[in-house]
Amino acid sequence: MSSNTRFAVFAIMALAAAFGGRAPLFAAEVEQSPPQTVCGGKLAPAGGSVEPQPIHYTVDNSQDARTLTGLENKGPNQRVLGRTVTKFKTATTLKMNNVRLADGRLCVSPFITVQVALDPITVYVASEYPPGSCEERIILEHEQRHLAVSERQLTHLARTLQADLQGLFADGMLIADDIGAAVNLVTQKSREAIRARIAAARAQSASLQAQVDSTEEITRLSDLLRVCAPPKP
Repeated sequence: MSSNTRFAVFAIMALAAAFGGRAPLFAAEVEQSPPQTVCGGKLAPAGGSVEPQPIHYTVDNSQDARTLTGLENKGPNQRVLGRTVTKFKTATTLKMNNVRLADGRLCVSPFITVQVALDPITVYVASEYPPGSCEERIILEHEQRHLAVSERQLTHLARTLQADLQGLFADGMLIADDIGAAVNLVTQKSREAIRARIAAARAQSASLQAQVDSTEEITRLSDLLRVCAPPKP
């Protein structure tokens, strides 16, 4: 094992949001109104809820260290023994509470619910270290530190995104000629908010994960791995 052995995480973030509704037929607009008077006091104010999902991962021992190193674009004197791949995933539902106004238009108070998850999560351990081995245990322990960083990001994403969604229509009521137009507007604004928060998480991920792979941590892991396979007499 080279003294430059590296453990790396590679995070892939993607958006997979599911929205209901059909194409708009008429225009929709947001009109300012105190929350207590939304739709003439007939509907609760618009809002949003974001629910982070539990972390689950699978271990893959099918790739050798050379392959993992190539996937991380490391130099010839570096070896990657563990690699974690994650993906942000979202599922969104809309509850479109509405009443018909005297002029025939709809007054809509949407509630947006989003589930955010890291799914799938795959932890790769170099095939040179079989399941249950001393080396695999050490590599997995290190990769779980990367997962802890991702989980904290997920929690932060949920908290900030919920604030975003609650603010989308909180100061007004949605007026539309057609429910399809209302769904289209809420979908568009919700999707923009979700994409912005995921982009922010993706931008921060590399630097946060790099902190796990400190020089001290790599030295510690190298020492532990040498204990697993002491030199033969």
